[in-house]
Amino acid sequence: MISLSLLVLLLGADDCVLNEGVFKSQLDSTRLSKGARIKDQGRKDRVFRETLEYSDGTSVTLQVSGCAHLGLSVELRSKKLITSSLTPAEAVKLLTKTLGALPMIKQPTLRPGIFLDALKRLKTVPEKFPVPLQCNEFESCELQLDTSKEPVLLALYDFPL
Repeated sequence: MISLSLLVLLLGADDCVLNEGVFKSQLDSTRLSKGARIKDQGRKDRVFRETLEYSDGTSVTLQVSGCAHLGLSVELRSKKLITSSLTPAEAVKLLTKTLGALPMIKQPTLRPGIFLDALKRLKTVPEKFPVPLQCNEFESCELQLDTSKEPVLLALYDFPL
């Protein structure tokens, strides 16, 4: 059996299915609300992360990653809004509002509509985390509350290419 690290060496990084063009800023810096700024932009290997920080201390980190899968994530942090006692119902409302207000570029890889549509498909009020979200047949999505360090609300998406 071939080990994963040997397989990576044999195939090489250029054999990834995911196009290099997706690893770029997803935010339109000309459409930022007053007091907001983009910080911590950068790419490491096949991961591009950037953080939009608002003047009230709320931050939204977007991540596009992958090779044989397209991975998208949205991380929402706010000392006022995201606490360990946040309920899934409150999280759905907060994430819906946040995603709807993001100043995205035209034709982003990380389309907020993917998550917004999945949140709208929830048939009942979720009672616990993680909240599985219905995406298309071959995609997986979920909403998580990570309280291991500073509480963070996570929306995760994965699509095999």
